[in-house]
Amino acid sequence: MLRLTLLAPDIVQGILDGRPQGSVMLPRLLAPFPADWAQQLHSLADPCASAGSA
Repeated sequence: MLRLTLLAPDIVQGILDGRPQGSVMLPRLLAPFPADWAQQLHSLADPCASAGSA
């Protein structure tokens, strides 16, 4: 769960506003995701993006 603190601010704001974008769902967030915010926005917004680039 600590990894969720590394989410890009835009992603966190969307979740808090009840408007998650793309594939931002709990199962997807429990899988590895990039630490870089720009890469997060790209990979989490695209449901077909690879999750293995952590």
